[in-house]
Amino acid sequence: KKAYEQAQRAVTDQAVQVAATYVIPLDRLARTIAKLDCLASLAYVSLMNDWSRPVMLPNQVQGSATWKEETTQSNVLELKGLRHPCVERTLGVGRYVPSDLRLSSLSSYSSHCASSSSPSLVDKENESDCQREHADQESKLCLLTGPNMGGKSTFMRAIGLAVYMAHLGCYVPCSVASIPVMDRILVRGLAGASDSSQAGISTFMAEMLNTASLLRRATERSLVLVDELGRGTSVH
Repeated sequence: KKAYEQAQRAVTDQAVQVAATYVIPLDRLARTIAKLDCLASLAYVSLMNDWSRPVMLPNQVQGSATWKEETTQSNVLELKGLRHPCVERTLGVGRYVPSDLRLSSLSSYSSHCASSSSPSLVDKENESDCQREHADQESKLCLLTGPNMGGKSTFMRAIGLAVYMAHLGCYVPCSVASIPVMDRILVRGLAGASDSSQAGISTFMAEMLNTASLLRRATERSLVLVDELGRGTSVH
């Protein structure tokens, strides 16, 4: 019996040693299959739901000959016919009412209006007039208001999903999409906020602390989505 157990242990050890030589190839095979499965799934849902290929606008390097014009275009986030993929799937294709969005960072019109010659008082006045003119056309902030159950949070989620999916390499649920390359997506309060009585933090204070944390981390290349700001305090 003892000899049998030793022989059995030796066979088991040998089998483990042989199997260990296939760990690296099997790991590479699993990663490859996972990538193919992910890409195939994204391609399938994009085709079945009539999603569109987004135009990704790269970051421009300051100093190039066409930097001002390129920066103006690369700082614009434009989504036409935007839908929330999950809500549209629930309602059925054709029943979801799409929305449009166009946002531009401040540098898009400030760089467009900047003078290339030596700055002077006249140049500064012309630059300010140009910035005010473009500020009416482009906005880096969208303040969304409306009644309860009006679709505000769904619209904000759809924006975040579209930007995230585009950076993932997937088609987006839009008819037309131009999305600049972003460094991060910062989100707060899409499910509301809660207080912390033991720490002496009210609901409104918690919202302000969360919002301050977002603003400290945000850059000009960030997408910031803040939902239900000020919900913890009356705004009459």
